[in-house]
Amino acid sequence: MCNQGLICRLAITCSIVASVSAGCRQIQIENISKTTPITAPSESPTTTPPVTNWQEQLEQNFDIVETFDELQDWSANGLYPSSSGSAQAYDAALLPKKADGSRSKWGYWANKSSAPIVGTIQNGPFQAGETVTNGAGKLYVYQETHVLDGITYLRLYGVAAGSTSGSSTDPYKLGERLTGLTSGASATIMGWPKIIANHGANTWRGTGKSLMMNLGDNDNGAGAMAGIGAQRLGMYFGDGVSGKSGYKKIHLFMLVKFAPTFFGLTGAQADIGYIRVFKFFDICAGFTSIKRFGSDADQVSIEQGSPQTTTEYGANVSIFNINGGGLSNSGQAYFSENVSAAHLTPNSNPPTYYEWANVNKTMRNNDPLFVATGADINQVHPTDAAGDWFAIEVISDIGTPNNSDGKTEFYVYDRTGRIRGHYSAADQLKLVHFDHFYNKITLGGNRRTGVASSGVDGRYWIDDFIVNGSRIGPTYFEMLTEH
Repeated sequence: MCNQGLICRLAITCSIVASVSAGCRQIQIENISKTTPITAPSESPTTTPPVTNWQEQLEQNFDIVETFDELQDWSANGLYPSSSGSAQAYDAALLPKKADGSRSKWGYWANKSSAPIVGTIQNGPFQAGETVTNGAGKLYVYQETHVLDGITYLRLYGVAAGSTSGSSTDPYKLGERLTGLTSGASATIMGWPKIIANHGANTWRGTGKSLMMNLGDNDNGAGAMAGIGAQRLGMYFGDGVSGKSGYKKIHLFMLVKFAPTFFGLTGAQADIGYIRVFKFFDICAGFTSIKRFGSDADQVSIEQGSPQTTTEYGANVSIFNINGGGLSNSGQAYFSENVSAAHLTPNSNPPTYYEWANVNKTMRNNDPLFVATGADINQVHPTDAAGDWFAIEVISDIGTPNNSDGKTEFYVYDRTGRIRGHYSAADQLKLVHFDHFYNKITLGGNRRTGVASSGVDGRYWIDDFIVNGSRIGPTYFEMLTEH
């Protein structure tokens, strides 16, 4: 917001619509170049404060920036709201906060298991599937022990029969002693996994903080890592009133690093297990809050009783998955786009507008410069540098209703900014009903893999998350070099 006497230079592009207060005036801005300054009336000249950190440097060039450096350390505290239907998933008291305690940009999160950090396990080990108690009537089911970077985690899931307390909304507490009723093993809860923190070598640039993700596995839940990191983390950036607020053409950029064995057992380039589904992020259109699709009028015309439609994805969404591996795609892990555009559902009364996955494009082999790879991420995940940082940038134009004029571009960069993969698609039908813009992004989601790769280290890290109305990568890496 611009106050009287301050000069505002707005990071607004030709694809974003926003209402900005300049002095005492309200200005509706649309189709304004990013380089166009908007100056509020000023009674006296002011001096722009010096930029002091990386977050502020990026904010001078891009619309929405999250380096995670300016946030408090954040953990799940033993909670795991596992779906968008949980009130805890949107509880501001449980979401990441800025250093001063105020709310951050993040408005939604989910997790799949409780994974407390424990001290020395005595009389161990615990037995998979056994009931674990805190001695006060709370009973969970023990799944697995993970020792990562010298830290021991117990993965607990579900409430055992006979429990007088205990659920995803009522976790164990710090200092409690956990005991396996079958094995007799016991350990004391010392803490919870830090989701946003300085993760050492898993923090980009080796300084500040990063976000740790860990999705678990839908098909092999008993043997997969979960709860050590967030399953989902979402952000809303509309105006809170209209579904046509945000970006018609959105640019999303982030740094990513996978655990060395994330895609297979050894970390080698050719060792990529079968990946049926790995939902990396989604870009949703038409929301009026982080948990509500559309206006009152829009709500009348969508599928009711479905949290996926009304709360999670809305009626128009692009989901970006990672696929590959197995026999058919040996040694390759690549991005794909799954587009859902709302369509009239036949034979329904009243009619609803929702059709899932009407477009599914594999992002490979359509750029002559990258004909053998497309958006293959293993091009920046080679045998001798498994687990290195790389960056992605997606550019998505939602188009206009009932016209095949939507577009998608996807870039893969190595850590130096060199483009290692590129994919583009045009003439996409991304809107049928509802004239909306993109205004919500959720990181993470579901993961379905082969049994062998399900049990490996399932963590990955994200840093320098950026949303903008124009190209991000080239400017970002130029700034990084100067910085």
